[in-house]
Amino acid sequence: MEEFKQSIRTDSVSKGTPYPKPLVVPASISETEGVKRLQHVIRNVLDTEQFMEFAFFVNDHTYVIPENLCSWLMRYDPAMNLYAGHALYEKRSGKMFNSGASGYVLSKTTMQNIVNEWDAEPTNPNCQTSGLSKWLDNNPGLVTAKCLFHALDCQPMDTRDEEGSQRFHAFGLTRVVTGKVDGWYFNKHEQLDFGKGTEDVNDHLPNGRRCCSSETISFHYVEAMETYALFQLLSIGTEEMNRLSDTELGTIVMNKWPERKDLGYYAHPLPIQTDTFWKDTLAVIRKISFSGGSKLKLQMCNAHN
Repeated sequence: MEEFKQSIRTDSVSKGTPYPKPLVVPASISETEGVKRLQHVIRNVLDTEQFMEFAFFVNDHTYVIPENLCSWLMRYDPAMNLYAGHALYEKRSGKMFNSGASGYVLSKTTMQNIVNEWDAEPTNPNCQTSGLSKWLDNNPGLVTAKCLFHALDCQPMDTRDEEGSQRFHAFGLTRVVTGKVDGWYFNKHEQLDFGKGTEDVNDHLPNGRRCCSSETISFHYVEAMETYALFQLLSIGTEEMNRLSDTELGTIVMNKWPERKDLGYYAHPLPIQTDTFWKDTLAVIRKISFSGGSKLKLQMCNAHN
């Protein structure tokens, strides 16, 4: 098998410090103390990353395309509040929040503002982090979203592209293409409203080739073998991708995609080749293949840094 190399970026403004860098949560904070763990991460990022402008909070089994994340964030000002990801709607509270599964971005200013709210005396009751239910403590993103909304007037933004395709995905490639997402996730898009007034669930969860933006940033529930397959497929050069017929590309996809036993528990296998979604899957892979623009995007990001 071809070696899967981990790229290490050295940022000149960070005095040659290599990335990625480990951030270890101390043993004194248990795995069940989700809010304390998030607080520890945010405080440490602010204290140690002087030149950081944004932070992307994401699970370790989420596939991320950093070129797309970086180039998309260049449109925004880190001095302003920013809370961006895949928006969901919580009916009980009547408020929006971003999916932790697909990952969400906070600007440096937003992180500093929320730390200020945590440290304020007395603490804003909407930013309270102690005396929480076990369920809330295991869902720190909801606690953070509540504080952001009530104390900072900062709420999720619409991160879809001009065609209405999503950039942040809480499921893997095959599940968002086929639209076979969990019921709870589908329900969290009911009553989701960005002020357009005429949208329904299908506008927020398009399937088929409209599912995914060409600037897709993340796919969740992606384990090691699927990560490797996605990396290889999305690294096919633009010239080569354009030369390949669907039959040829399909053969490459089938050869590289993991068997069912090697996929993660929440992942789905590829659609069968007679299924309409098979061609949609190939179209989406072509759509988000980043090799053609990745070098330019990296050059722009590095120049910005």
